[in-house]
Amino acid sequence: MISRRTRARFEFLVSLCSIPVLVAWGNLVTDEEESSFPDPRWVGVGFVYRVAYSRAYDTDRGGLRTSRVRRAGVKWAVNAFARRLPQGRSAARWSFSLGARLGRVVYRLRYGVLGPVPDGEE
Repeated sequence: MISRRTRARFEFLVSLCSIPVLVAWGNLVTDEEESSFPDPRWVGVGFVYRVAYSRAYDTDRGGLRTSRVRRAGVKWAVNAFARRLPQGRSAARWSFSLGARLGRVVYRLRYGVLGPVPDGEE
């Protein structure tokens, strides 16, 4: 089994590498008459969500790390929220995803790459 810090470093690298792909794909699929991608408001919402989720996961708030059912429930609720973003505004969905990736990169840079994971093994 890999350590939590190694897992955090892997999440950091995957998220960092996925950002340019997400930006390129988001620019491709959003309509030109829509508001520009990325939408700062939804990037901020995604950022805050991912930082809060990562913190809750690391500290096992509500048993999020130890319970697959709770983790699946939270992810289901977030997917339901993302699907309810303004209809016809794919830029909002892509911006939310971009913000979540940025949030994970920043959080994992601090907790995982530069410093230990909170309540970690190391």
